[in-house]
Amino acid sequence: LSLVEAVRKCTSLPAAMAFLDKGEIKPDSDADFVLFDPQRLVDRATFAEELLPPEGIEWVIIGGEPAVHKNEIIGGPKGRLITRQTFAAV
Repeated sequence: LSLVEAVRKCTSLPAAMAFLDKGEIKPDSDADFVLFDPQRLVDRATFAEELLPPEGIEWVIIGGEPAVHKNEIIGGPKGRLITRQTFAAV
C-alpha cells in the first residue's frame, strides 16, 4: 500500500460516502489537514501507554484553524462531532 493510497483511504474515500464538503482540498470545503514528515512518522503508543503522541506530525489544522503543533494542543476544541445521526442525515 503506497503512502498516497493509504492517505486516500483515510481521507477522501470515506468522506465521499457521506460528506460532500470533506476529504478534498477545494473551494467551499471544510478543510482538515495533517502535515507530517513521512520519514519520521512513528506511532509511539503502546498497550501500556496508549496516549503517547506520534512522532513526525508537525501540524493538525481543523476547519482551517490550527489545533495541534508538535504535539501541543492549540486553543480549545475544534471541529464538529460526527455521529451515526450525522451519517443518517446525509
